[in-house]
Amino acid sequence: MSQHDSYFYELERKRREEIAKQNAQKNVINAIARHKQSIQNIINEGLDKYISIENINIQINEIERIVNTDPFTARDLSYRVGSDINYLRNEALNRKREEERIIREQKNKNKQAVLNYFNNTINNIKDIILIDFAKDKFNALRDELLNDEGVTDKEMNIYSKKIESRVQSIIDEANANASEWRAKKEKEREKRVLQTKIEDIEDNLKKENIESKENIEKRDKLLKQIEAAKESLNNSSDNIDNIVKDVEVIDKETDDIQITEEVRKEVVKSIIKSLKGSEFEVSAPELIKDDNGGIVKIMAKKPSGKRAVCKVGLNGKLEYIFDNYEGSTCVKDIDKFNKDLEEIYSIRLSDKKVLWENPDRISKGAIDINKHNERTL
Repeated sequence: MSQHDSYFYELERKRREEIAKQNAQKNVINAIARHKQSIQNIINEGLDKYISIENINIQINEIERIVNTDPFTARDLSYRVGSDINYLRNEALNRKREEERIIREQKNKNKQAVLNYFNNTINNIKDIILIDFAKDKFNALRDELLNDEGVTDKEMNIYSKKIESRVQSIIDEANANASEWRAKKEKEREKRVLQTKIEDIEDNLKKENIESKENIEKRDKLLKQIEAAKESLNNSSDNIDNIVKDVEVIDKETDDIQITEEVRKEVVKSIIKSLKGSEFEVSAPELIKDDNGGIVKIMAKKPSGKRAVCKVGLNGKLEYIFDNYEGSTCVKDIDKFNKDLEEIYSIRLSDKKVLWENPDRISKGAIDINKHNERTL
């Protein structure tokens, strides 16, 4: 080979080396840009939380430092950096997927725990009225919980307290509404009961066989009061306390009328039983009308001619005469009669007066049993 050829060969070799060096520099500079963009992508995707990129950045800085002076070494270092970036990215993705799996499991578990608490709370409520008032809001919250993805263990404490508070708030509101509804229904029930009571009192008054003039006047007055009470009740929306008080007075006065009438009937029955027990033949009682309600007259005779006449007034006055006896032989029948009324029929006699018409006749009159009439039923 000639010297000329050798010279050109050296030039060619040096030029090739220079071109290779320039190409290496250019490729490494381009690679550095790609590495930095890859690192930025990792950061933008939030993958840097799963890996450390500190060493990669140090190596990139080293590549930048030597790329101009030693492009081939920089190129070799760039290859390793590129490989490491790919490895770290895949590792970050794997760690992210594992974290997401764990979070899904936690959320599903905690979601089920909250749903179990919710369902148990609802199932433990025995008040169907409360449930009815809370139903819509409970259903809305249940749908919300079902559609919710759940929370992690870290978030669970605050989240569960929030749901418990919402459930309790629904229950409290439903309780208030249920109480108001019950109060309204109770007032309606009280009104219906009072209406029935008024109608019963009115019916009893109209059916009662009243004989006393005074009681007839009382009855008519009470019937007018009942009409007024019925009208007030129909016009009343809520407060019926005053009507209740008026009806209580009407009821008591109605009872007084019925008791007054019944007392005389019971006294008459007791007298008849006592006389029959003393072997008297008793005629049917006779009602003698007068302005005070009349007097019931009871006539009784024995085959021997002995006679007993009793008169029972509505005011409680009892008069009786035992006559056609010889001497004082009537005393035995009178004593038995009095004893029967008091001991057997629970009729207490008071203000007794004995009238002697003659040695052969005894009458007992003006016996007032109105104030001291006591009976045991």
